[in-house]
Parts: sequence; C-alpha cells; structure tokens
Amino acid sequence: MSPPIARRGLLLGPAAFLLPADARAAALHVLGRRFEVPGTPPPVPDDITGDAPSDEDALGEVEERRWAARLRREIGSRPEARPLIPEPDRALRLRWLEERFRSLDALARAMRLAMGRPEVPAEGDFTPPGEIPPDFVARHAVLGFDPLASHAAYRRVRAAYRAGDVALLAAASRFPVNLNRGRDRDRRVLRSASDMTAVRDTVMQPRLRDVALAQPFGTMFARDVGLMFGHGELWLRFYPDGFGLSAINLP
Repeated sequence: MSPPIARRGLLLGPAAFLLPADARAAALHVLGRRFEVPGTPPPVPDDITGDAPSDEDALGEVEERRWAARLRREIGSRPEARPLIPEPDRALRLRWLEERFRSLDALARAMRLAMGRPEVPAEGDFTPPGEIPPDFVARHAVLGFDPLASHAAYRRVRAAYRAGDVALLAAASRFPVNLNRGRDRDRRVLRSASDMTAVRDTVMQPRLRDVALAQPFGTMFARDVGLMFGHGELWLRFYPDGFGLSAINLP
C-alpha cells in the first residue's frame, strides 16, 4: 500500500520560514520541548511524538528522521529499485518521501535557529553536538578519531534502527560486517547489503533497536578499533575516511 500524500502545508520547504529578525516569535513544540521561532512555526509530522530529555536530543531525532527520508528517497530513485515497486505506487512513494524530507528539513532548520546553532552544510546531515564531555574528546584525540565523524556515524545507525529499515542500516555499515552469536561468538560474515537483508529479522530485532536509541553519544566506550553501543552489541569501526557499523553481537 502506498503511503498517504502529505498535506500541502508540508511542501513549503525551508524558505517559507526565513522571516525577518523582528518577526513576532511563536512557540514550536517538538517532542515535549519548546522552541521560540520567528513567525509561523513549521508543522510537526504526526508521527513525531513522545518527550526528549533535551533540546539537543529533540533536534537529533528530527535530523535522524530527515536523513532516513532523504536516503529512502535516493534508494527508491535508483534504477534497480524500479522492479520492486511498480508504477504508479513508486511515483507516489517518491513524492511522499520528498515531502517528508522537506517537512523534516524545515522543522530542523527552525529548531536550529531557535537554539542558535549553525546551519548544517549542504554535504552534511547532522548538526555537530553542542557539548561533548572533555574526557570523550580527549579519548578521541589519543586514538586519532574525529568526534564529528563518529557523531555522524552514530546518528546514522540510530536513524536506521529508529526507522526499522535494513536498507538504511546497510548504508550505515562498512562491509564486511561480523554477525556474532553467543559466548563462543559463532560468526557469520555479512559481505554486502544483500547479505544483511537476508538476515533482516536478526539484525533489526527490537533489542538492538533499544540499545541503539538508549546510547548517549558522549558516553560511548572508545578503543583503538572504534566505538561501541551499549555493552558491545553494536560496534562502529574506525576507517581513515570515517566510521561505519562493523559488528553486531547477539547473546
């Protein structure tokens, strides 16, 4: 079934909210947080519910959903995706994803403006964290890691689990990915997105989702090979050009 077409208000895009500095402020409520924005605030999608512990966490969730919408749109636009979703459903879904991305982009821009945070560059997806514990930064420096690169990888993994989309998890991974089970670490090596899709129910299980979404960035354990979520259920491996999910460890 095709997703419903979003209401017309979501098509306005970011430019609709670039108002004069002296415009009257209005309250924007997102995930239980209040943001003061100039003029009319952008609409909040109906599926963004619950309470975030901080403004930073609220912005992070919106940007994770924004990344997921953008990447799903890109994946759905690829030629190899055409046989999987026949027309006209494919065109409707791509249009819905475009509207979804625009609405989340406008919402993130308004939140950043209210927080006094810099605009994300065109090639970026996530606002750099406002505060990182000094010992976490120092540990990155010792290991030769870039905290902005590890933060972006952290957000991508969370976005994939938040969306429950194995294609997004594959995009957040660096293959091969080791899938380990039990104390003896019975290992299966996932060498491609197709391999990961074949074990979708295993790698996308709710327990792993809970681990990913409960992990604060600034308290991740870091060592020479990378950073871990939780008690090591998920590992981000360091590469010269960034980080990617490299291991999934199951009980």
